[in-house]
Amino acid sequence: MAKFIGKGSTIDFTYNSTQSTVTQLLGITPAASAFGEVEATTLDSTRREFLPTILEDGVAAFRVALDNDAADHGSAFSAFQAGATMSIVIRLATSALNNRIVKMAGFFTGFSIDELVVDDLIRATVGFRSTSITAPASST
Repeated sequence: MAKFIGKGSTIDFTYNSTQSTVTQLLGITPAASAFGEVEATTLDSTRREFLPTILEDGVAAFRVALDNDAADHGSAFSAFQAGATMSIVIRLATSALNNRIVKMAGFFTGFSIDELVVDDLIRATVGFRSTSITAPASST
């Protein structure tokens, strides 16, 4: 029998000193940390050489069933329009990582309606650029 791996995962964000839990959450794409690279090949090299640069925490995204009457959706859109820096917490609810959290600071990079389907949910995607991130840890 298949498991619902992400079922029960949540996102909380704090904007204007108000913490909100994202309602009608459809999916989360966590940020992927990665190093950039700089080519360091010289005339003495026998192959191309590269060095790592500064670690980048990446962009996370979450998808919601958009509801104009939901206070948290309005707050997220307001934070996006203001270019506000905030904190966000992703609570992972998988069987292997139950009660694990990832905390980030950053800002919303995008708020887009994916498609206007006349007989289905209106889905929106919100991007979040992390300026600092912590590894998954046990929630308190």
